[in-house]
Amino acid sequence: MNLFENFWEQKLGFSLTDYDRDDIDKADPSNPFDFDFEMFFKSRLYKIDWQNNLQLHETNTLTLGIEYEEEKAKTTYFEEKKADTKGYYLQDQIRLWDAFFTTLGVRIDDHDQFGTYATYRIASAYFFEKTNTKIRATYGTGFKSPSLDQLYGFAGDPDLDPEKSKGWDVGIDQGFYGNKISLSATYFENVLEDLITWDPINFILIQTDEAKTKGLELSTRFRPFDHLAIDFNYTYTDTEDQETGEQLLRRPRNKFGANLSYNFIDRGNIGLGVIYVGERDDTVGGSRIELANYTVLNVNASFQVTKMIRVRGRIDNLLDEDYEEVSGYGTPGISGYVGARIIF
Repeated sequence: MNLFENFWEQKLGFSLTDYDRDDIDKADPSNPFDFDFEMFFKSRLYKIDWQNNLQLHETNTLTLGIEYEEEKAKTTYFEEKKADTKGYYLQDQIRLWDAFFTTLGVRIDDHDQFGTYATYRIASAYFFEKTNTKIRATYGTGFKSPSLDQLYGFAGDPDLDPEKSKGWDVGIDQGFYGNKISLSATYFENVLEDLITWDPINFILIQTDEAKTKGLELSTRFRPFDHLAIDFNYTYTDTEDQETGEQLLRRPRNKFGANLSYNFIDRGNIGLGVIYVGERDDTVGGSRIELANYTVLNVNASFQVTKMIRVRGRIDNLLDEDYEEVSGYGTPGISGYVGARIIF
């Protein structure tokens, strides 16, 4: 809703997530350290957001808003629990000379169990029109409270603290031939405090006092035709538990992706994607192991039936790859999904 000749734009959002999970694990010869257990986890998450955008000047947009989030859950191990968070945020976007862009943001979260935390983010970029080059940098902090499942579920710990983080990145984007070819490179570093991790010996969630991640992201996009886009991306990530000096579990050093997207008759889209995940550390029976790399092929399609209705579908793991993201836990084989988006 826009008021006062588009000076004040309001957005009201509501979401509901209903989650129902059943875990069944049976011991078998290929996973001798497993033990038989069955459990369920049911949760419902409500979220409402009221956002206000104030166009103070053609170069300046101020955004402020409030959020309320409530989660209710119960499992085999506890009766219904509840947690709610109130969020307040303020952001200022500045645009100068169609070349310099800066976003300053601050957020306050008030959790009914963990108290109040303030986080912030600063992001700036400068665009050199003559060479079609953009340089950019970001610095920010973060806060994430443990979920009800992490606090009270199987292997949970009600004494867990929120995860906290701070990090920065710097990057460059370069376009060629009217952006028919674009290249991007980003270097990043993050420091994570009270990171929630898994203790494979005691079968319980624990926290790492401090961990660090750093790495490099590379991506490129080719648009040989208006309706065709081909993307490639690669991420190298180095992680370290500052207490033990070891790599963090289940985080691959190397990850690669490729996507092809084609738009047809101005109403439809079809896409093909490949994801490669390299070797990463995990544990079995308290011993550190290396999980094998894997490659997954996915396809997706969508079609605008009317101005109000768009139908979507996708097939994940088209080649029915057998792989593990977590040692001892299987992943879905070939899977299909169909949905629709309706705009009133």
